[in-house]
Amino acid sequence: MCQAEEEYNGLECKQEKIPVPTSCFKEYFIHKLRAMLGNNRVIFPHEKVLLAVSGGTASYSMLSQVQEFICVEDSAYSPEHKLAVERLFSSLKILIAKEDMLQTLRQHLILHIARENGYSKVMMGDSCSRLAVKLLSNITLGRRAALASDTGFSDHRYGDVVIVRPMRDYSFKEITYYSRMFNVPSVFISGLDTKTHDKASIQRLTESFVTNLQADFPSTVSTIYRTSEKLNTSVMSPQSQTAEAASKCLLCLCALDTKAGKASAFNATLVSEQLSQIELQDPSVEAPARSAEEGQGCGSSNRLPSHQDLKTLLCYSCRLTIKDMGATDTLPPYIITEAEKQQKRWEMLLRNLNE
Repeated sequence: MCQAEEEYNGLECKQEKIPVPTSCFKEYFIHKLRAMLGNNRVIFPHEKVLLAVSGGTASYSMLSQVQEFICVEDSAYSPEHKLAVERLFSSLKILIAKEDMLQTLRQHLILHIARENGYSKVMMGDSCSRLAVKLLSNITLGRRAALASDTGFSDHRYGDVVIVRPMRDYSFKEITYYSRMFNVPSVFISGLDTKTHDKASIQRLTESFVTNLQADFPSTVSTIYRTSEKLNTSVMSPQSQTAEAASKCLLCLCALDTKAGKASAFNATLVSEQLSQIELQDPSVEAPARSAEEGQGCGSSNRLPSHQDLKTLLCYSCRLTIKDMGATDTLPPYIITEAEKQQKRWEMLLRNLNE
């Protein structure tokens, strides 16, 4: 196998010592994907695999190396679904929360399509450049529990559907060269952060930070990416053995990370919220409102989960996402239904323990 140089314009095959920029690089590019799939042994022959194509160069480069695919496009939502999503996003105040919620809903949609069509695996086009940004963003947003799942080759948190990332060894530069050499098409779809400044959100700032570092220090992305592999080794192995038994976040479906020590950021947030509630608390005013809510009963299907109810079902980062949401009724119905089911399970469990 030929070794590719950093600059592919002057690429030459090291074995034959002759310049063959196109064929040599294509062999290298395709071999890299096959090696990634072969070494991890997650996808097997004749297995139905769904390809999630966002329209970007990475996902289309992945698509060009396989034969069949299904494209999930955000703009293909039904008018009713788009109206519900717009209503939800209007209730979120800051861009950080909107981007985080968009990523969550997009993941839910991909999983729904995979389950409806009998796919057990979903291939995502996340490159190592994209995963480096996601790793740093997750750390900044407090998504410690999701680091291994969001950046590893395979993500088993969903049970019946496994997410795989065969493009995670490819840099953005490699993908760009491959797309230009072999005319791989791509589509630009504007997002929430399109035409925003670098400090508009944590995600946008992290992407700008990694991109600027990569321009001056080419090994930056590789260093961050290798760090994510070490995190996968140390974090994912214990969780994979008890994934079914552990409680999971209602939104991101990662293990709940709310059982933290007194010196944690999560505990500091709880203390701040408790102090704020004490300052604003007026029992004579709040008591009737509380009794009216409780009077509907836990078995009522018309009762919507309050912010406090939802918080007990969310991880630290997802709690921050819905913190400024005006009302919980803007959440998709399937999330509210699942929240009610989980609350009923906890109530039944508590009753059994008390008996």
